Amino acid sequence: MEKFSAKRILEVWEQGVPLSAEARTQALLGLIAPELSTQDLMELRLGDRNMNLLELRKRLFGPSLQAYVECGDCGEALDIEFGIDELGFSSIDQVAEVNPVSTGSINARVRLPNNQDLLALASLSTVEDGRRLLFSRCILELRRDETVIDPEELGEDEIDQLEKAISELDPRMEILFDLKCPQCTHSWQSPLEISSYLWSEYDVYARQLLESVHVLASTYSWAETDILGMSEERRQFYLGRIIQ
Repeated sequence: MEKFSAKRILEVWEQGVPLSAEARTQALLGLIAPELSTQDLMELRLGDRNMNLLELRKRLFGPSLQAYVECGDCGEALDIEFGIDELGFSSIDQVAEVNPVSTGSINARVRLPNNQDLLALASLSTVEDGRRLLFSRCILELRRDETVIDPEELGEDEIDQLEKAISELDPRMEILFDLKCPQCTHSWQSPLEISSYLWSEYDVYARQLLESVHVLASTYSWAETDILGMSEERRQFYLGRIIQ
């Protein structure tokens, strides 16, 4: 935790609280990658976005993640735990800016989705609208045989196949876990939305940090800046003394 000052952690939290979920993610990315400009962060591709968020999570709260899911068939509760390094994402090569994909007679040149695309989806009312818009934004050129066509001319099966081909270009874009229910043996894949997962933990920690400031300031009349300037260990020691 010491690689990020308590003051900086609270600044990012305060910035993110009133924002939309995706704008909060931008704030978190600015914490882990301060060398990137706002525009650079907007253009960060989803695979790189997830890698940065996973690295931030590791540096803030450690490499082990816990999650709670329910079986879709019988409702059995599953507590799962996994290590970030177990995902194997560090061994995946960087993907080119523009990539060819094809299915049947359809050939396309595509780019991978980025943060700017996600922000564009925020105002849409349905998942299907978001899916369509994201797909159209990532298509740079589309041909059936040798004829240039618009995305609207594709059939549902063709869209599904192209979306699958795009997702396979960078497996880091979607974090999926293979799960099996011990009660009914139902198997399924469960996604992890690392941005919302991380913000939930970050929000709890920031509020605990503010509570610590309140207790220490009330007890010792110390200034907030002095308390936030302490190491985590010193703050916890003084809090322990108060409880005793």
